[in-house]
Amino acid sequence: MDSDGLMRRERGRRRLEMAGLTATTLGLLTLGVTVAAGDALGPHDDAVFGGGLALMVGGAVTVLAAWRPRADRQALRARETRRDRTQRARARQLVGLSFGTVGMLIVSTLAVWRVTQGTGDRHDLMFAALAALMAWMVSLIVMGWDGGSRRDRKWLEDELTREWRGRAMALGFLVLLAGMSGLYLIGLWRPELAMIGFPAVLMGSGAAAGLRFAWLDHQAEAGDA
Repeated sequence: MDSDGLMRRERGRRRLEMAGLTATTLGLLTLGVTVAAGDALGPHDDAVFGGGLALMVGGAVTVLAAWRPRADRQALRARETRRDRTQRARARQLVGLSFGTVGMLIVSTLAVWRVTQGTGDRHDLMFAALAALMAWMVSLIVMGWDGGSRRDRKWLEDELTREWRGRAMALGFLVLLAGMSGLYLIGLWRPELAMIGFPAVLMGSGAAAGLRFAWLDHQAEAGDA
């Protein structure tokens, strides 16, 4: 198969992988909301929980199927340079961390809720603090300030990467500004609700920057093909 055919199949595989990650994320969110809501959903509780579980499992199976090694993928990888492989690894890391924040978001939000109610313990304080840490981790990778990026700076620093970095961080800042503005207004009315919303705003801004950077990388690669 020629290079164009290989690239078309690879783009299709990546779309399938992204769809699986999205489904898994939505399933985790549904499960988290169901657990947090407790008995508030009434008779629909089991149905919502089952739907979230099915969505999560289906998404995970889709991701595993997309990750299976195939001959055409191996042929495409053999034609790549060290720079291509390093940049793809960074994009994968950003996507994985950005989607991984969803699970931590559920745990952190519940922990913050217990702390604001006066029932939290030191473990809740630790999980609440991880919300800020996750946001910083994604942002540091986007900016190229993490250990891996500094080690591979030779293959990760160029004019195009700096352009993507600026766009990604601009989106993350807008998400952060909008979220903090909303929390400020909510805090004037219900301060405890504003505190509960902090993990979503912090992680959401970091994830927005990470996914934007990975998307720009994907679009540029598709354009090169």
